[in-house]
Parts: sequence; C-alpha cells; structure tokens
Amino acid sequence: MDNTKLRKAVRKKFNTDAEFSLAIGWVPQKAHKMLSGIYIPKLSEAKKISQALGISLDELANFFTQ
Repeated sequence: MDNTKLRKAVRKKFNTDAEFSLAIGWVPQKAHKMLSGIYIPKLSEAKKISQALGISLDELANFFTQ
C-alpha cells in the first residue's frame, strides 16, 4: 500500500515520526508500520490520528484506499 498522502499529512503537522507517535500515544515502531503501509489502524486509533492531524475520519480513510 502506498501511504504517500498520509506521510505528507503527517509531515505538515509533525517534524518526525516520533513526534507523531507521541501525539497519538503509540510507540514509534507502530507509527512507522502504519506510515509504511504495513498496518491499518483500528477505528479507535483512527480517531486519535485524525484529531492529531486535524482532518476528518473520512479524509483519513481515503489515505488507506487506492
């Protein structure tokens, strides 16, 4: 899965994957897996991610569809 759009959204708001993972309460390895397209977050996790990025759940969901 190509998560280029998601990575761009994260970079707009956070300087590093570590900052992003801290904001959503994840360990950096888990955030890296999601940003690499290996892991798709659960709905409860997606809510935290969308809030941290300042986007809607619908917009976030579009990052995971081709």
